[in-house]
Amino acid sequence: MNSGLYYFSDDVRVLKESKGFLIVRKGVWNYEDLIISIEDSYINELSKVFNSLSSDEGIDLIQIKNDKVKNIVRELINSGFVHLNEFGKNNRFLNYLYLGQYLEVAPQENPYLLISDDSSLINILETTAKSFNLKYELLSLENLEFLKTPIFLNKLDLINYSKSLDHFKSKFMPFEGVILLLGNLNPFLLRNINRILMGLNKPIFFGTIDGPFMLITCLEPKRTACIECYEQRIIARMTDHVLYHRFNKEYEKHKRDSKLVSSGDFLSPAYYHIAYILVGDAFTFFQIKTSKLMGRALHIYVPFFEFQNQDVLRISSCPACGYLSTYKSRCLNIETQRLVSTLISNSN
Repeated sequence: MNSGLYYFSDDVRVLKESKGFLIVRKGVWNYEDLIISIEDSYINELSKVFNSLSSDEGIDLIQIKNDKVKNIVRELINSGFVHLNEFGKNNRFLNYLYLGQYLEVAPQENPYLLISDDSSLINILETTAKSFNLKYELLSLENLEFLKTPIFLNKLDLINYSKSLDHFKSKFMPFEGVILLLGNLNPFLLRNINRILMGLNKPIFFGTIDGPFMLITCLEPKRTACIECYEQRIIARMTDHVLYHRFNKEYEKHKRDSKLVSSGDFLSPAYYHIAYILVGDAFTFFQIKTSKLMGRALHIYVPFFEFQNQDVLRISSCPACGYLSTYKSRCLNIETQRLVSTLISNSN
């Protein structure tokens, strides 16, 4: 197969419908349907294109002559129904790794940095990493406490900001990525780690529990959305989620008792689930530089163990990576330069 050609994703199938519509389905149980309106003028060419996308032939967009058919294929690409062959090969390789059917494992060159705000969660991460023979190091307690302060969220003291950022970039540089498992969400910690990784373009494998929800994601700056994009989307969803508030109100008197922690172990199966998913994803990442959760988020509603998997989309107004924020910052700098120039010229 030619790596420059497009193919249907492995979980896509075409359902033929009458009355001028065609349904393309993606997924198995929690499937997503794309309804395409078709016309007699290009139905034959569309059928040929779909046959090519479904077979080993594949198709190049240049081969499609009809503009309407080409737009349909582009929409399928944007929606994740159609991918380049390279994506399909990587996905199949990931399947083999996850199912234990691929015996040749690439050696791990760089260790991962394990971070948590709880010693018992660190034990869970370490145990899980050892089971995968994963090389790792731990973030020092001193650096962890420092990153819990808003050091990279204010550029008023630009000299100290730059020095601190360069210092932590050098600390994080030797690592393949960061595996972060939190017992208590700390916005400053998340955002500071995000700013460091954005400068290094390294992935973060992040998991936590918020109320009744297990939250798990893998993000790599410049390739996917960033942690702050994810944070804003989660806040927007949870603020208005009735079950979230009902659960928190019902269980606020049943918070974890420190007496339940024995021998440094966190008595919570949910955190073990999260740790194995995070470390498993990190294991596959250093093999082919991608993973099952890359750019996606897995959410689990614990009371019914209901799963949801969705793409984490970039937010244009994100203060860390959004182009609107960057544009506003650039405009502000230009206005400041003009003001300084005016003051200098007036003083002369």
